[in-house]
Amino acid sequence: MTHPSRAAIWPQASGEMADLIRAHDWSATPLGPIEGWPQPLKTMVGTILSVPQAMWVGWGPEFIQIYNDSYRQLLDAERHRSALGRPASETWADTWSLAGPQLESVLGGGPAIFHADQPIAYRRDGEIREHYYTSSFSPIPDEAALQGVGGVLCVAAETTPATLLRESEERFRAIVETATDYAIFTTDPEGRIETWPPGAQKVFGWTANEAVGQPADITFTPEDRQAGQPAKEREEALATGQAPQRSLARPQGRLARLHRRGGPADCWVRQWTDRFPHGGSGCDPMAGRGGAAAACH
Repeated sequence: MTHPSRAAIWPQASGEMADLIRAHDWSATPLGPIEGWPQPLKTMVGTILSVPQAMWVGWGPEFIQIYNDSYRQLLDAERHRSALGRPASETWADTWSLAGPQLESVLGGGPAIFHADQPIAYRRDGEIREHYYTSSFSPIPDEAALQGVGGVLCVAAETTPATLLRESEERFRAIVETATDYAIFTTDPEGRIETWPPGAQKVFGWTANEAVGQPADITFTPEDRQAGQPAKEREEALATGQAPQRSLARPQGRLARLHRRGGPADCWVRQWTDRFPHGGSGCDPMAGRGGAAAACH
């Protein structure tokens, strides 16, 4: 009994998509049997199967699809069943008006295209949602093809979680920077003030130059500091995600929240119902002008 040589078994890579490519009936596709594929296509397919980054090849004017294991993870089961060996316009009918012209431009000899955190709305796992991708479309050279380009290589990475987090932080920052009736400021893990927006300056009276770098404990009354209340509330915030709401002895107001944003508690929000003439800090915040710690003692 004779066995095919290892060189005759192609692609020689391992993995789910390598197995599916070997088992696929390519004679029923526009590409025809693997033995007749142009060498640039075989070289590119062998390359994408050996790398961990999500990659997709669209070959020829119909952009017949071949992709690697990492790209497979970007597809739900329904789209995966209709992708391998099929025209991209069929599989991606819901986004073709966006992707189609770009792929055709690259296949026609145009420059490579790059997108960072591009929003794309499409159906995945039965639900239409907006996803974000950083991706590129690059030409695959083939001297025998029209314009010297045989297909397009797509390199993709989904950035939805990171993009949504960044947008959320940007919205939070915009709120903090524009709020004037609330003292919202951030601290580092050691409890030192890192940011001091206009709202905090209006409530407490200290400028950013005076407050930044000072311990957040200065926003408590002297009595609370002496009783160790700041440390107690930070510990509770770290354990539960927020500090208790309570009335302050001086001035009248509440410690509304101690936010926990991806790590140690780092944001105090105070809501004041009454203020002292100089901003309601329980002392003269402008006295001495030598810094927050010296001004409030």
